[in-house]
Amino acid sequence: MAYLKEKGINFLPGLWTDEDAYFNLLAWNSTTNRGELSEATYLWRFNENSLTRIQTTRDYFARTHMYYIRSQVEGLKSLYQVNGTIGHSLAG
Repeated sequence: MAYLKEKGINFLPGLWTDEDAYFNLLAWNSTTNRGELSEATYLWRFNENSLTRIQTTRDYFARTHMYYIRSQVEGLKSLYQVNGTIGHSLAG
C-alpha cells in the first residue's frame, strides 16, 4: 500500500468498467521489481445484477470499449509524466 501511495497509483476516477486496466498499467510499469505466479489464477463471482448481465446492448459494449481505450491512454500519459517514459517493458 505504501508503494501505491508513494507512486500515486490509484484507480482512474470516472471509469465504471475496465477500471483495473489503468491501475494495472501504472502498477506494472512503475517498477522493475516484479514477480509472476507459476500457475494461472482467477477469482470470479457470478452477480446476476452486474452491468454485463443487465446491459447487453450494442451501445453498452461500444461504451465499455471506449472506457478501456481511455484507461490505457490516461495510463500511458501518467507513466510518461512520472517516469519520463511510457514504461520499462515498453521502452526496452
